[in-house]
Amino acid sequence: MSLVTTASAQTFHLNDLEYFETRGANVLVYNNQYAGIFADEKKAGVEMILRGVRVATGGGI
Repeated sequence: MSLVTTASAQTFHLNDLEYFETRGANVLVYNNQYAGIFADEKKAGVEMILRGVRVATGGGI
């Protein structure tokens, strides 16, 4: 008896709100203008959302 399983890869696509999504996951990639007010102000970032919960943003987990 053998058990055969197949994995289907899900690809991300750009939606109407201009972020990437697939079933159960969203990835936002953004770029903001640098104002120079704060030394640690970010110009760009990435946010990852899994099943409606933000799990990573700007390098922090």
